[in-house]
Amino acid sequence: MRKVYAIASILWILTTIPSNSISYADNINLVADEWCPYNCLPNKDQPGFIIEIAKYAFEREGHEVHYTLIPWARAVRETRKGKYTGIVGAGRKEVPDFIFPENELGFAAHTFFVNRGVTWKYTGIKSL
Repeated sequence: MRKVYAIASILWILTTIPSNSISYADNINLVADEWCPYNCLPNKDQPGFIIEIAKYAFEREGHEVHYTLIPWARAVRETRKGKYTGIVGAGRKEVPDFIFPENELGFAAHTFFVNRGVTWKYTGIKSL
Protein backbone atom coordinates (compact mmCIF):
# COMPACT_ATOMS: atom_id res chain seq x y z
CA MET A 1 0.00 0.00 0.00
CA ARG A 2 2.90 2.39 0.65
CA LYS A 3 3.72 2.47 -3.02
CA VAL A 4 0.26 3.87 -3.79
CA TYR A 5 1.11 6.93 -1.73
CA ALA A 6 4.23 7.37 -3.82
CA ILE A 7 2.37 7.84 -7.10
CA ALA A 8 2.13 11.61 -6.73
CA SER A 9 5.66 12.07 -5.46
CA ILE A 10 8.47 10.22 -3.81
CA LEU A 11 10.52 12.35 -1.53
CA TRP A 12 13.97 11.10 -0.75
CA ILE A 13 16.85 11.06 1.60
CA LEU A 14 16.64 12.97 4.80
CA THR A 15 13.35 14.21 3.56
CA THR A 16 11.96 11.86 6.10
CA ILE A 17 13.91 12.74 9.20
CA PRO A 18 11.59 13.04 12.14
CA SER A 19 11.67 16.61 13.37
CA ASN A 20 12.75 15.54 16.85
CA SER A 21 15.85 13.64 15.74
CA ILE A 22 17.83 16.01 13.54
CA SER A 23 21.51 15.58 14.20
CA TYR A 24 24.74 16.41 12.47
CA ALA A 25 26.56 13.15 13.12
CA ASP A 26 29.46 11.79 11.13
CA ASN A 27 27.32 8.72 10.38
CA ILE A 28 24.20 9.00 8.24
CA ASN A 29 22.07 5.88 8.72
CA LEU A 30 19.50 5.42 5.97
CA VAL A 31 16.92 2.66 5.93
CA ALA A 32 14.16 1.45 3.60
CA ASP A 33 12.65 -1.62 2.06
CA GLU A 34 13.96 -2.51 -1.40
CA TRP A 35 12.48 -0.45 -4.23
CA CYS A 36 14.93 -0.65 -7.10
CA PRO A 37 16.07 1.44 -9.00
CA TYR A 38 15.58 4.07 -6.27
CA ASN A 39 17.11 2.00 -3.49
CA CYS A 40 18.35 -1.50 -4.29
CA LEU A 41 20.56 -3.96 -2.43
CA PRO A 42 23.12 -2.45 -0.03
CA ASN A 43 26.86 -2.94 -0.56
CA LYS A 44 26.53 -3.35 -4.33
CA ASP A 45 28.07 -1.29 -7.14
CA GLN A 46 24.59 -0.01 -7.90
CA PRO A 47 22.70 0.31 -4.59
CA GLY A 48 20.08 2.53 -6.22
CA PHE A 49 20.32 6.05 -7.53
CA ILE A 50 19.00 7.71 -4.38
CA ILE A 51 21.59 5.90 -2.26
CA GLU A 52 24.30 6.90 -4.73
CA ILE A 53 23.24 10.54 -4.52
CA ALA A 54 23.22 10.42 -0.72
CA LYS A 55 26.69 8.89 -0.62
CA TYR A 56 28.04 11.41 -3.11
CA ALA A 57 26.60 14.37 -1.25
CA PHE A 58 27.35 13.35 2.33
CA GLU A 59 30.67 11.55 1.96
CA ARG A 60 32.30 14.53 0.27
CA GLU A 61 31.31 16.52 3.38
CA GLY A 62 33.04 14.01 5.66
CA HIS A 63 30.03 11.91 6.66
CA GLU A 64 29.80 8.15 6.36
CA VAL A 65 26.58 6.80 4.81
CA HIS A 66 25.21 3.46 5.96
CA TYR A 67 22.22 1.97 4.16
CA THR A 68 20.16 -0.95 5.46
CA LEU A 69 17.11 -2.81 4.17
CA ILE A 70 14.38 -3.64 6.69
CA PRO A 71 10.59 -4.03 6.46
CA TRP A 72 8.85 -0.74 5.70
CA ALA A 73 6.72 -0.47 8.84
CA ARG A 74 9.80 -1.03 11.01
CA ALA A 75 11.78 1.54 8.99
CA VAL A 76 9.13 4.19 9.65
CA ARG A 77 8.70 3.28 13.32
CA GLU A 78 12.40 3.11 14.16
CA THR A 79 13.29 6.26 12.22
CA ARG A 80 10.52 8.06 14.06
CA LYS A 81 12.12 6.88 17.33
CA GLY A 82 15.51 8.21 16.17
CA LYS A 83 17.28 4.91 15.54
CA TYR A 84 17.95 5.89 11.89
CA THR A 85 18.83 9.27 10.39
CA GLY A 86 16.37 8.98 7.53
CA ILE A 87 14.26 6.69 5.38
CA VAL A 88 14.24 6.47 1.60
CA GLY A 89 11.01 6.62 -0.37
CA ALA A 90 8.38 8.03 1.96
CA GLY A 91 5.69 10.52 1.05
CA ARG A 92 4.21 13.41 3.01
CA LYS A 93 0.84 11.73 3.46
CA GLU A 94 2.49 8.66 4.89
CA VAL A 95 4.74 10.39 7.44
CA PRO A 96 3.48 13.95 7.86
CA ASP A 97 5.54 14.42 11.02
CA PHE A 98 8.83 14.01 9.13
CA ILE A 99 10.78 16.81 7.47
CA PHE A 100 10.66 17.07 3.67
CA PRO A 101 12.73 19.18 1.29
CA GLU A 102 11.29 21.77 -1.01
CA ASN A 103 12.47 19.77 -4.06
CA GLU A 104 12.31 15.99 -4.31
CA LEU A 105 15.02 13.93 -6.04
CA GLY A 106 12.48 11.91 -7.97
CA PHE A 107 8.94 10.65 -8.13
CA ALA A 108 7.10 7.63 -9.45
CA ALA A 109 4.13 7.64 -11.79
CA HIS A 110 2.53 4.30 -12.52
CA THR A 111 1.34 4.14 -16.10
CA PHE A 112 0.13 1.68 -18.71
CA PHE A 113 1.17 1.65 -22.36
CA VAL A 114 -0.58 -0.08 -25.23
CA ASN A 115 0.14 -0.44 -28.92
CA ARG A 116 -1.17 2.20 -31.28
CA GLY A 117 -4.75 1.45 -32.23
CA VAL A 118 -5.57 -0.50 -29.04
CA THR A 119 -8.60 1.07 -27.36
CA TRP A 120 -8.14 -0.47 -23.89
CA LYS A 121 -8.10 2.00 -20.99
CA TYR A 122 -7.45 1.42 -17.34
CA THR A 123 -10.64 1.92 -15.35
CA GLY A 124 -9.73 -0.01 -12.22
CA ILE A 125 -8.46 -3.40 -11.12
CA LYS A 126 -11.20 -5.27 -13.01
CA SER A 127 -10.08 -3.72 -16.31
CA LEU A 128 -6.75 -5.49 -15.96
